[in-house]
Amino acid sequence: MKLMSVVLATAIFMLSACTSFGTDDRLEEALSLAGENRGELEKVLDHYEGDTLKYEAARFLIANMPGHYSYADTNVVISYSHAVDSILLAMKDSASAVVRDSINACAVHYKMPEQKKVQDINIMTSKYLIANIEDAFGSWQKGMWAQHLSFEDFCEYLLPYKVEELQLLDNWRGRLRKFHADKLKELEWCDNFRNSTLEASRLLSRVWGDLMHPNYDGAIKYSIMKWETNANVPFGTCDYYAPIAMALFRSSGIPIGFDFTPHWAGRRLGHSWNFLIAENGHNYTFNGIISSPGDAHNLAEKMVKVYRHTYAANPELIELNRSEKYVPRLFKSFFLKDVTKDYMSAVDVTISSSAIPDHRGYVFLSIFGEDDWTPIAFGRVDGRNVSFKNIGRNALYMPFSYGDKGNLVSIGAPFIVQPNGSIRKIEADSTKRITLEVKRKYPVLEYVYRWLGRLDSCEFQASNDSTFATYQLVHRIDDCHGTGYDIKVSDSIAPYRYWRFFSTKSETHANIAELYFFDQSDRQIKGRPIGTSGSWADIKECTKEAAFDGDILSFFDAPDGDGSWVGVDFGKPRRVSHFYYYGRGDGNAIEPYDTYELLCWDNGHWKSLGVRKACAPTLKFDNVPSGGVYLLRNLTKGHEERVFTYEGGKQVWW
Repeated sequence: MKLMSVVLATAIFMLSACTSFGTDDRLEEALSLAGENRGELEKVLDHYEGDTLKYEAARFLIANMPGHYSYADTNVVISYSHAVDSILLAMKDSASAVVRDSINACAVHYKMPEQKKVQDINIMTSKYLIANIEDAFGSWQKGMWAQHLSFEDFCEYLLPYKVEELQLLDNWRGRLRKFHADKLKELEWCDNFRNSTLEASRLLSRVWGDLMHPNYDGAIKYSIMKWETNANVPFGTCDYYAPIAMALFRSSGIPIGFDFTPHWAGRRLGHSWNFLIAENGHNYTFNGIISSPGDAHNLAEKMVKVYRHTYAANPELIELNRSEKYVPRLFKSFFLKDVTKDYMSAVDVTISSSAIPDHRGYVFLSIFGEDDWTPIAFGRVDGRNVSFKNIGRNALYMPFSYGDKGNLVSIGAPFIVQPNGSIRKIEADSTKRITLEVKRKYPVLEYVYRWLGRLDSCEFQASNDSTFATYQLVHRIDDCHGTGYDIKVSDSIAPYRYWRFFSTKSETHANIAELYFFDQSDRQIKGRPIGTSGSWADIKECTKEAAFDGDILSFFDAPDGDGSWVGVDFGKPRRVSHFYYYGRGDGNAIEPYDTYELLCWDNGHWKSLGVRKACAPTLKFDNVPSGGVYLLRNLTKGHEERVFTYEGGKQVWW
């Protein structure tokens, strides 16, 4: 997206367009921008004179070509690709991080960060563009998997000569089509699979998945290489796999695209994925080549905006960049389309604010991102009002503009779009003060939830017999929230030498992250770790000692599901007044001895409400303004944090 900002002046012509295909004026502007290369593009138009569909397809490609870029020196890219091939061969048994660092060093060696870029419209040859048009039309009109496409969908999802910026302008379709073409041919053996784009895509996804063994484990910095090299890299991110899938599928005449959410609504990061335009009228989402169309895809995640990478430019984004001095990085790309309503029941939100600057044509909407507010939408200003289109429900937003120096300036109170579509403003009230008790700094996500449930009905036991042939039941777990727990021990329970957590059901694996015991004077008492020997998969960091290392992120993972246990030998019977325990989690519960800061969003700024050192699994902050948006930060370690409101004495995450 960084590249798009430098071509703003040359792309303003697109504002006159009313469709993706543009007008004669728009085409003429594109040809003018081609400069000395105009003749090559006119050869394409002349070649298709009299063939209405192919002529319109050529117009579409040329009219939308300004703003699409390639590397000026393709020989360097090819050399870089070959060098990466050699690295992958020589380091096939090395750890992902080592391979990643070697590839990144290779990119620096070939000066990939410094390589010059050139607009496609200035280098495109008639021979290359015609060959791509013919190939794409062959897949559409004569192939098995795209005959159901409308002409407009064909132009966007099968016709383009590239699937991502800076891609090599080579015969990628022809080369990639050869891989496993026999597998697609075999579908003809089943009459029910005739023209089944869905079945063809599922087969191709499985074949490539088996070949590549995709793994979400880091990412290289410069991924623009030959497609075959990209496919051999044994790790990547969703942004890495989605373009690879597009190239692979489109080369076989299967129409897929590339959508993304800039940021999840309830946690860190965003996500990218592919979608298939199937013959049955449905679009099927899937995770590149990691999953197949039709498989469940991130069903539990909450999104508020979804955008689509396109070949055609978006005139509204060009107008936004033309009129505003400061634009979020997300919207510096012209080649995006808002497809939120394809994924959810979204609403339009209009707010009024006297803080909207007079000279602003657009303002922005954000959710809380990595460290602060992150833009996810824009709206056109109308006096003191602004409307934001297609906004997801059940999420918290903050509207903002940019100051004269590019600084973020709030133009209104944060608000929640509730599940029924109504709006609820969130404003801190300094006249009404509360005591705020916090137990986490980040919401519990699905993967943590699956671990927490393992502890349900498990027991804490005490005994003076090291084999626990007889024991005293101290506590049975019936609450599995992702927090630490402070368990009071009844005065009626006698002193015991051995204390333990015991797995009472299968698949628990005694997943305790940390145990702290305290005497009657509230002093921590320590002993020798005891329990089941070893760990699942013999991971040395997950033995019983992990439950006493002072780190709630590490955990004991016993080799067996039920019947495993972890505990402590105090050396002699000790009376315990209370103990803390943490189940296997994400390290975001309040951790003893770490230092935390609570902040509140107040009048357009984060205001500190104090710093506290934790001594227990909960923290209390007094004299806090009620009804606000709050943020808890661990000043000792960690980076995951999320805003919350405080309702009914509980943290509600947004």
